[in-house]
Amino acid sequence: MFLAYRTLSKKYQSFADRYGIPVAQLGALQKLWKEDDLSISELGTRMGLAPGSVTELVDRMKQNGYVSRVRLKSDRRVVKVRLSAKGQGLRRIVPSFSEEINVLLRRKLSEEEMVLLVALLRKAYQALEEDWEVQKSSGIKEFFTENASSGR
Repeated sequence: MFLAYRTLSKKYQSFADRYGIPVAQLGALQKLWKEDDLSISELGTRMGLAPGSVTELVDRMKQNGYVSRVRLKSDRRVVKVRLSAKGQGLRRIVPSFSEEINVLLRRKLSEEEMVLLVALLRKAYQALEEDWEVQKSSGIKEFFTENASSGR
């Protein structure tokens, strides 16, 4: 599994390099191409990133001219990330990485194997995600339990 992850990561890096877009920015662009005008927290949730990391990422994307920040008039605390014309234009140039991987795999796997692979990957993802949530919540409980009992 590790080797498959590493190979896929290298392939994605190569894909991003081909278009001259940093990997994290390409990931964010792909999320925004599916749904534009996401708040910073919505984008972070979809990418699995902490709010601070997303803020820095959006700053770099803004510097590159891919997005703009728009404050909601109804709630000035909410900042939406909106694709610029340049960011939207990249969508026509940059193909879907997922589609590229699907084409590659379909050359090597039968339809039945593809269905099985997708089912197993979903199951692995769910197991890992559930385990992460358990670790996260138990770690927080342990932290507060230890600090409460020690008087910190």
